[in-house]
Amino acid sequence: MSDLDKISSLFNAKIDSVKTKDDLQNIKTEFFGKNGQITQQFKSLGSLDQEKRKEFASNLNKIKDDLTLQLEQKNLEIETNEINEKLKNENVDVTLPIRPDREGKIHPVSQVIDEISSIFSEIGFSVAEGPDVESEYNNFTALNTPEEHPFRLYTSYFGYL
Repeated sequence: MSDLDKISSLFNAKIDSVKTKDDLQNIKTEFFGKNGQITQQFKSLGSLDQEKRKEFASNLNKIKDDLTLQLEQKNLEIETNEINEKLKNENVDVTLPIRPDREGKIHPVSQVIDEISSIFSEIGFSVAEGPDVESEYNNFTALNTPEEHPFRLYTSYFGYL
């Protein structure tokens, strides 16, 4: 029995006993890790004759692909078992009615502004929007407010404009 057959039979014996993902990862490391058995066989390819190397590499790649496929299938089987176990343990009543969605509402101030705007638009007015803060010129100078006016002094003192 060749080394590859031994590795394959050893892998098959170990993969059947795997029940968790940790065990699966340990087997993967044992065979495909840095010092794994398959990895060691790939490292030994350089020491073989040219003719033996081709045949050995071909067989080694076939075994590697087969073992990788078995690992993927076992991983899928473990995940399926975990999901099924989780579903058995969860008690979710799917017949319950759904929770009603909480719908938002327009803020009362915004609602009043909209209503007033629509009333004034119906009687011929239009809505004009401008900046929230005006300049000193628009607030005082354009309105012919004297320089010594108390509010003009108050706003410039507290930095409102």
